[in-house]
Amino acid sequence: MTVQEWASTISQIGALCAAAAGLVALAYERLLHRAHLRQVEQEHHRVHRLSSRLAGCAIELERMLEEGLPVPGPGLLPDLVAGHMTYLFALRDECEVIQTRTASHNARISWTHAFREKVTATSRRCAAARAALANSAGALSQAARVYEEGFVVAHRELAGEGGGRAPGEPMLLLSQKQAGALQTQRALFDEQMRLVATHTRARHPFLEHYRCTWPVWRSESQNVNGDPYRGEVRPMGHHGFGPVPVLHPDAR
Repeated sequence: MTVQEWASTISQIGALCAAAAGLVALAYERLLHRAHLRQVEQEHHRVHRLSSRLAGCAIELERMLEEGLPVPGPGLLPDLVAGHMTYLFALRDECEVIQTRTASHNARISWTHAFREKVTATSRRCAAARAALANSAGALSQAARVYEEGFVVAHRELAGEGGGRAPGEPMLLLSQKQAGALQTQRALFDEQMRLVATHTRARHPFLEHYRCTWPVWRSESQNVNGDPYRGEVRPMGHHGFGPVPVLHPDAR
């Protein structure tokens, strides 16, 4: 066998080895993304549960405002709602953790640039599902902030007096401007949750036609009977511990 024939054989073997290595890398990437998609599906259900908790907390705060809450003093909230304020902050904090986890997805894929250019359908689904999950968690976090800030203002303006609004008007928790902002976040949340269900091919049909229950209008909060939390974890009571100061929403 001549030198040229040896060189040709070696180059062919090298090409076959490179192709085999590429196929192995792509197969491993596909398996990795499938595992990540299962993780996204679990996070999807977690965000759904957080959404139910947010709706329950908002309805409970609205009922307290209707009945009338005492005003302990300037810049103070009654101990009845201290647990609810902590609850809303914890919801926002967990949403930020979910957003951070979804953003770190690409950093955990350590293949070289040449292999990353060979994007598979599974990797595209995984990236789209994670982006939609981050958007839904962001919308949920913003909604919790609106409720928290709205309650502080409404409690101060009502000055301990109960009351209500017409069914077609926003909740006592919300101003007209806040109601509009919350409707925007609610629509975004519904859309992104449905996208996550589509990309993860969720086995639960109700998530494919998702509609969150965050109340905006008086009629929506009044139509809820029984447990507003739907069996989810409720805020812890702080009765007897005295008034608590009004903190900035981002104060830890």
